[in-house]
Amino acid sequence: MKPTLTSLRSDAVQAEIFFRQAEHVEKLPYVHGFPKNSCELVSAFLAVAIADKYRDSPVNVAKAYSRASNEWHFWIEIGDLLLDATAHQFTEYKHPLV
Repeated sequence: MKPTLTSLRSDAVQAEIFFRQAEHVEKLPYVHGFPKNSCELVSAFLAVAIADKYRDSPVNVAKAYSRASNEWHFWIEIGDLLLDATAHQFTEYKHPLV
């Protein structure tokens, strides 16, 4: 199965619902403030689920560093598509980015 923008948007919504449920995040480190400061762990967990769902597509966790803020950010690349499940921790985004 190959991902589409529509299927990845649905995956992002499902991930957000999951990571906002207290019974899940209480057991996971660094996710209690989702989406803030949880991009590395959320991206890692979501990458495993996405790779299982879209077995015909390469799935990678990508990261970037900002020297200005001395911060890292993580997201998922699925083939030539991108899924940032925590993009809405930044003021310029209201939802996860696909």
